[in-house]
Amino acid sequence: NEHRLVAASGETTGLKYVADTTNYAIAAKGDLLVGTAADTLQALTVGTTGYTLVADSGETTGLKWVAAATSGCALISRVSFSNVASQIMDNVFDTTYENYMIRIDRLYAATPTDDLHIQFRYGSSTQSASYYINNYYQANPGVTSLSWANSSNSAQCLVTESCGDATYRTSVEFNVYGVGQSSVFPRIIGRSHSSYSDHFNSFGGDVRSAQTYSGFLIKSSSSNIYGIVSVYGLAK
Repeated sequence: NEHRLVAASGETTGLKYVADTTNYAIAAKGDLLVGTAADTLQALTVGTTGYTLVADSGETTGLKWVAAATSGCALISRVSFSNVASQIMDNVFDTTYENYMIRIDRLYAATPTDDLHIQFRYGSSTQSASYYINNYYQANPGVTSLSWANSSNSAQCLVTESCGDATYRTSVEFNVYGVGQSSVFPRIIGRSHSSYSDHFNSFGGDVRSAQTYSGFLIKSSSSNIYGIVSVYGLAK
């Protein structure tokens, strides 16, 4: 039987053998011996690849393996679109992230002076029932003052004026907050630049209708659009 030698002042030799009931079993590569009480050890099996070891007083060993926290931003979806009336991005928002970044590159429209709009989606439905609040500022070359526009209870948010043409295109970048969660008003804030009109724009808005929003739709005010849209999840 497995015994170990321990100090015992009551013994003539000052030592004695006792049964070793401690679990020292190491079954696989990466297993760890951790203390569970005074003079007591137990094997903690190796964690899943990529997991990290954290303290947890609720565990027998006081430790547990958990998925490593994500950092920075993660690409969720990237889609190229060409000559479409609108581009739908469904199932890109969920409970994994609270905030997202959207980038629209190489954007242009069949009618260069068209505006670009965004609408949020939940399930397979588009939220277009006059719930959008929108503020839009535009800086024009050679003009020291900003032009400003706002709207309330509209069917969409304006994110850029003058989508541009195949030569003079537009770029848009904005953050989305609060989507993917239940019963919330999603919020956006961002900026865009039109090479066609040389306008730099800043915009923000929200939707005053609580839904579990899982996607969005982009479209121009009158004609088909071209470009690339990317969705990134931002770590908490």
